[in-house]
Amino acid sequence: MNHSTAKQLCEKDGGNLIDVSTQARYDVALKYASHGHLFVQGKRLAQGGPYFNDAGKQLDVLPFFNWTSGEPSNRADELYLRLDKSGFADNSHTYDSFPFVKLDSKEKTCTVVVLTFM
Repeated sequence: MNHSTAKQLCEKDGGNLIDVSTQARYDVALKYASHGHLFVQGKRLAQGGPYFNDAGKQLDVLPFFNWTSGEPSNRADELYLRLDKSGFADNSHTYDSFPFVKLDSKEKTCTVVVLTFM
């Protein structure tokens, strides 16, 4: 499961990856990320560039945005954003087996989706 596939599954089911552009949504996502890594909205267009949510809001300038120690690594293939209990990290499109939070756009509820592949 990579970031793009997680995003597509959410959209197919009528929702979105959780948007962490507000303190309240960040706090919700952080609760789910407390046991490991979590895919969230966030993509950049070029290596070392800023991260934006799906609506075009820049995320890495928000007051609560905090990089995990050693991040960002800014590798050429790390264009996606993930969250863990200590902060944000850049992530490769091909990194597998992260859960994600689907925010249902109609009911305003969160569903944690964990898909594990053998």
